[in-house]
Amino acid sequence: MNAPMRSPRGTTISSRQLREAPARALRATIEGPVTITGAGGKPAYVLISQQAYQRLANRTLSAWELLAPQEPIAPDFDEHLPERRIESLFEFDKQKG
Repeated sequence: MNAPMRSPRGTTISSRQLREAPARALRATIEGPVTITGAGGKPAYVLISQQAYQRLANRTLSAWELLAPQEPIAPDFDEHLPERRIESLFEFDKQKG
């Protein structure tokens, strides 16, 4: 079995590693969150200790966190803009004259 990857943000293991050694994943939560990756190595779940969960569940949100938008502020405008033609000043003067 491949060894879990450790970083300052915690440990990362695959879902296969979790199935093979669940106790190892549980022990790793003592040091920090354990990210469990799914298909393609993308993060799918985070395993944390009960103590860490309680800290998160009981913390008070700041005004910024409460008011911050949950979705991007600016949507992707590329699809909505009409096509524009850029004319040189010479062409513009020719059309006016």
